[in-house]
Amino acid sequence: MKNTMKFFMIDPKSRTISDLRVDRDTWDYKQIYKLLGIDNTFEYVWLGESPNDGPFENGLYIDGEGMLKNAFAGPDNSQTMWYFQIINQGGHEHTIAGPAIVVGTDEEGDTDSTTFSREHIESIVGWVPDGIEYTPAPPKIYAF
Repeated sequence: MKNTMKFFMIDPKSRTISDLRVDRDTWDYKQIYKLLGIDNTFEYVWLGESPNDGPFENGLYIDGEGMLKNAFAGPDNSQTMWYFQIINQGGHEHTIAGPAIVVGTDEEGDTDSTTFSREHIESIVGWVPDGIEYTPAPPKIYAF
């Protein structure tokens, strides 16, 4: 399918990883909001080893305010946010709040098919157990 891009959807609530196919010709950033079920900002988490490695090949689109929505992942009906952990190619673990879309990028930084296989995604994703409480760390502020 030449005019489609292959993504994966990671859903920590259902603890599933699904295949996504999107039409390359009609793809735009607005679809990220729809797929993630958000109406605020989204962020890109690069899954490479080092920023000096070259083009950003694979990464995640995530809810930009996910860790701020509800820090408690309770085991009952009070739970409103679910988490997963993913390990990048450098071995660093990221805890992500809410669903994520695994995508690739082309040489110009535009969204493209991921080069990751389902097996690879499954090997680097772990589900955070219910009942975990997260307190987002304050952002690091750098002065130049």
